[in-house]
Amino acid sequence: MLITRQFISFFHHNGHECALCIPDSIPFSESKRFSSPPLPRNILYTDDDMHIYEEWLFHKGALKKKYLRDDLEAILSAIADFHPDLILTMHRLSAVIAARKSKINCWALVDSAIYRNGSFDAKYIRGLNEILSENHMEQEFTVKDLYEKCNTRIMFMPDRIQPYPQETGNLRIHSCFMPNLPSSRVNRVCIFLTETGIRRKKLHKIIYDAFAGALVQVYVWYPGCEKESEDNLHFLSSLQPDLIGGSITLIHDGSTYLYQQAAFNGIPQIIISDHTPLRNYHALAAQRNGIALYLYEEELSVSSLWEIYKRLLADDMYYENARRLRSEMLQMDSLQLLESEL
Repeated sequence: MLITRQFISFFHHNGHECALCIPDSIPFSESKRFSSPPLPRNILYTDDDMHIYEEWLFHKGALKKKYLRDDLEAILSAIADFHPDLILTMHRLSAVIAARKSKINCWALVDSAIYRNGSFDAKYIRGLNEILSENHMEQEFTVKDLYEKCNTRIMFMPDRIQPYPQETGNLRIHSCFMPNLPSSRVNRVCIFLTETGIRRKKLHKIIYDAFAGALVQVYVWYPGCEKESEDNLHFLSSLQPDLIGGSITLIHDGSTYLYQQAAFNGIPQIIISDHTPLRNYHALAAQRNGIALYLYEEELSVSSLWEIYKRLLADDMYYENARRLRSEMLQMDSLQLLESEL
């Protein structure tokens, strides 16, 4: 929902009305909303099952036939009420189908990890193809083939960070943020983990033991985090993105929003990844481009976290590369490009 908020803020600023079709359990008051079904929960899988985008979507529940049918019905109902001119979607396939069925322009936010070559079991997209057949649409071999049916596909960050086919209908912008002045560097570390699978109690202990008494102010948030402060450690009850700018580093999980936040602010990153396609791709690309170091969740411990933090700070290359990437991103088109495409 973090990227969603950025886009809604942008569109509102430019005089557009926005609506969301999301489950009732998700708190969101920034725009009109319509109800939709929650993703079904899957519990019997591991990261090793999710190297390919389609596998990841399936195990998230986003490719299950019943969910796709129910979600499509919810989105079509929202369309009938709200009458949008544009549908914007990210990893939500029923939105693409609804847009085609309703003959409404559809923009998809895409990621390089979607285009990674690899084979997968046809069962992962069987439900999708059955829903497509029910709606008299052609079958697809991959999800990226469905995205090709969108009017526009939006990619973030420079090509060397996010390589992507340069084809008609593709737009590349620097990030989901509007340009801002660089923040002065302060003695602060942010540890923000939006998608971590590590238990809260274990995560709290690792962070506390690694950074308690360090000569840096540390701000921490993860799902279920409770507000607490002790000396240099500040556990937050909600994510506070405004703290990221000017920090020494952002330690995060490789989610798209936080990955872009660090890059856009010119901050070296430490990524605590898993083996799922998007987070893993971001971690590998960031380290390859010299803006980050990463480790996997199963490797996370007090010693590994402290050691990777020291390695990052000991080499100015990471900070210099991060600042260079920010300068490169500011030469790219911003969200404002989307306004000209409407």
